[in-house]
Amino acid sequence: MDYIGSYIDSQNQAGSIVAVAGITVFLTAVAYFLVGSIFLVLDLCKLPAILYRYKIQPKRTLSRTDLPKILANTVRNWVMLAIPFITLLSACSKLFGILDLNMKPAKLPSWIEIAVHIAVCAVVEEILFYYSHRLMHVPFFYKRIHKIHHEWQAPVALVATYTHPVEFLLSNLVPLACGPLLLRSHITTTWIWFVIATIGTEIHHSGYRFPWNLDHQPNFHDYHHEAFNFNFGLLGWLDKLHGTYKLPTRHLDQPTDRKQRQI
Repeated sequence: MDYIGSYIDSQNQAGSIVAVAGITVFLTAVAYFLVGSIFLVLDLCKLPAILYRYKIQPKRTLSRTDLPKILANTVRNWVMLAIPFITLLSACSKLFGILDLNMKPAKLPSWIEIAVHIAVCAVVEEILFYYSHRLMHVPFFYKRIHKIHHEWQAPVALVATYTHPVEFLLSNLVPLACGPLLLRSHITTTWIWFVIATIGTEIHHSGYRFPWNLDHQPNFHDYHHEAFNFNFGLLGWLDKLHGTYKLPTRHLDQPTDRKQRQI
């Protein structure tokens, strides 16, 4: 951390912005594509079998022919939106002090501060994601924007950001960044939060219910891709508040009444 801080501090203003943006993009992208690739191997090779047995919808499998389409969409979103968005965030942090970029050891946040900020960020993300996601299910926006993401009735990890660019910005990037911005979090806290949130959303889309999954995910979001009109949030408490919380009472491979869907 001292080396990273020294490197950032040694740069001029433009160099410092590029360094912060580059580290942020690197950490987030590595988390996303590394975890996504691990699940991709599991989906395509069905190995190791001891883990593949926990797939929620085993009758709906990923085809190798789907991979170019997934990568084309996700890489486009990362290159055209995520990188410019993170660069803008880094520039605003450097120029206006929105995020704390002081990397001196005495200025680094404590683990308690990091934990509190991450908890608050999770709540902020839940609120913004839930309501933006509900908006995407309004027929006008669903047909034009959100239907792209729902091409996958049985989601896989890498399709977490398989979206229309407008949705990627409003429902993924903005909810992710607003927590640190509101709290004026330290950049190291922001990096940790971005990595945790990125891995979390991939697990929600992974399609695997492992024994160590202690909460309602990923069944919760998997069922959203199947039934469409339930489970719009991540944590579940806003769904319970608004009456949209539902877990399947049958196996997801069984047919469902498509008339109930919003298409």
